[in-house]
Amino acid sequence: MAMGTNALVNANFQGATLTGSQFQNMNLQGANFKGAIITNADFSGATLDHTCFQSADLTDANLQFAIFKATDLSCAHLIGAKFGPVMTIQSSPDNIRTRFNYTTVDFVNFPINNWPSTYWA
Repeated sequence: MAMGTNALVNANFQGATLTGSQFQNMNLQGANFKGAIITNADFSGATLDHTCFQSADLTDANLQFAIFKATDLSCAHLIGAKFGPVMTIQSSPDNIRTRFNYTTVDFVNFPINNWPSTYWA
């Protein structure tokens, strides 16, 4: 049985181990992945609206074509994570910006030059 696109809105995965999980094209609005281990997971095409990845391990995760809106990636580990070639960062009506504060990232797969600075901090 297939899971509906909105089945994981506001889901709580705090501290969970989700290695290799498949979240392609899912709406993960309000989902909490704080401190989760999500290595080699696939978030391609996912909607990450007010999604929390604080201190999560996203090593080698696929975030290509994901939509980021007020996504909190503070203190996350993103080594090897794939963000390009297209990733959308949108503004949020509540003026919360996507955050990468104290995030560990390599710039090989991080297309920061393509992002408007008004959408992330």
